[in-house]
Amino acid sequence: MKFDERFHILETKMENHNSDSLKTKTIEDWYEILEDEIPSVAEYLTTFWPQTLNVYNFITENLRLSHESGSTKTQLFQNNQSGALIAVTKGAYRKAAVFSPNKNYLGIELAFKDDKIMNWCDGLIVLSGIPLDLFEYLKTATPSIGKKLIYRNEIFDCYWMSPDVAKTLNVKCPDDMYFSKLEDCHTEVVNSTWRYGSNKTKVMVSDIINFMDTIGLFTKKDSKLVSWVLQTNYGIGMLYTVDVHRSKGYGTLVLRKLANILGQAGKTPILVTLQDNLAAKSVFLKSGFEFIEPLRYVGMEQDI
Repeated sequence: MKFDERFHILETKMENHNSDSLKTKTIEDWYEILEDEIPSVAEYLTTFWPQTLNVYNFITENLRLSHESGSTKTQLFQNNQSGALIAVTKGAYRKAAVFSPNKNYLGIELAFKDDKIMNWCDGLIVLSGIPLDLFEYLKTATPSIGKKLIYRNEIFDCYWMSPDVAKTLNVKCPDDMYFSKLEDCHTEVVNSTWRYGSNKTKVMVSDIINFMDTIGLFTKKDSKLVSWVLQTNYGIGMLYTVDVHRSKGYGTLVLRKLANILGQAGKTPILVTLQDNLAAKSVFLKSGFEFIEPLRYVGMEQDI
């Protein structure tokens, strides 16, 4: 069955719900999916893996953080005509993800135009992992709605691993090291070493460490943290190894350990890396990850 045919089944199932209990109208052709229904919509998206993995992960992980940390609110909106979905996280950190069956982005700019879906008065929103064709569409469409895009000339490649593969990964910890979950006291070092870390990301990093799956590799001798990786609200990320401990395979170890933990829990590991990071991509492929598609991360804000 083709992808667009399967997504039509999703639309039909949603239409079979009582519309008053499923969603409320926001603006023309756009409806908010009520919070209690978001998990069922996310579950339908699993039918179309791996194409929908990025937005599925965004929805489920940010909804989880919203419930557990209270720092944000996650909402899901659907276009009644095209079936496009926009997931939005508002509050201490502001992100959005977009998915459209058949690559039909007509009407997306209407959703971005005013504050009914995106509260632009609070500043920039990061569009997380959008397809390259949507990026090109937005570059053309945003000036007409008073918005501008903020982006680096960076393209990311997205990878995934099936839970069945992940849960069978064999990870042997060095005799003089041990694995342990990160704690809130590690927020500063993780945030400061993350390529995109800043004062604005501290709350998000703290929430991820406190409420999501993380792995650190520590020395037995003095419990020094030497390598770490986190299951973030955009997939596995923030992988880092302290300078003096590099070239020992520790990054690969923590990556495989976290993937194994996610697999054991029935979750699907997903990650992104810069397209030109050939060393990282080699590690991912050797570990069992499979390529999905190239993506971009883009900021959008009012063009004042």
